[in-house]
Amino acid sequence: MKVLPHSVTETAWRMAALQCTGLPATDPALTLAADYLAGAQEADGGFAAEPFYETLSVEPYGSRTITTASVLHALAHLA
Repeated sequence: MKVLPHSVTETAWRMAALQCTGLPATDPALTLAADYLAGAQEADGGFAAEPFYETLSVEPYGSRTITTASVLHALAHLA
């Protein structure tokens, strides 16, 4: 799977993983990630679809729902 240079989904997953290590919400890595995600949010509150997985014969699959859910999961645990 190709990782986008600034992927919203990858940022959200990495942010969630960092939170599992016990980092405080004020850690610079988490605040930088949260700022990036806030800047990527679309006017309707969701996030653009990004490639989620790909196979050898099909175009990469992605959906706004998966991207948005990934971000919500990461941000929900910041408190």
